[in-house]
Amino acid sequence: MTITRQATLRSAETLRGYKIHASDGEIGKVDQFLFDDESWTIRYLVVNTGNWLLERLVVTTQA
Repeated sequence: MTITRQATLRSAETLRGYKIHASDGEIGKVDQFLFDDESWTIRYLVVNTGNWLLERLVVTTQA
């Protein structure tokens, strides 16, 4: 793994916890990422749409 890729992976971690909004308001927060294993780009975001009592994870594509 090159230094550039390591820096990219570390900077992607800063997105964790970002709020995701739809046209009608907040739907959840970024919880995880799914990467393309060849290009090392984020392909999908896993969004936690639940609350502290009931966790619900949803996979979203790029818009």
